[in-house]
Amino acid sequence: MMKMAAAGTFSEQISVVVDWFNTWNDCEKVVALYCLLRKLPPTQTKFLSQVLDQIVAACSPIDLEEQANDPGHQLFPLLL
Repeated sequence: MMKMAAAGTFSEQISVVVDWFNTWNDCEKVVALYCLLRKLPPTQTKFLSQVLDQIVAACSPIDLEEQANDPGHQLFPLLL
């Protein structure tokens, strides 16, 4: 994995992380986010929880159900 240079603005550093994120599969993305979320204090965790709830609420329940039941859309295929 590439190392992020300490130099650069926060915006540039975030851009590098987003570029990496966009190359990962769904499982890798979830694992990376989970690792980062565990490092947050409760206040920020609560904020992100509310944001995620709004995103899920905006999704079609049918789409969510179809993905959940689609064997080709396994989040953790190595665990099955």
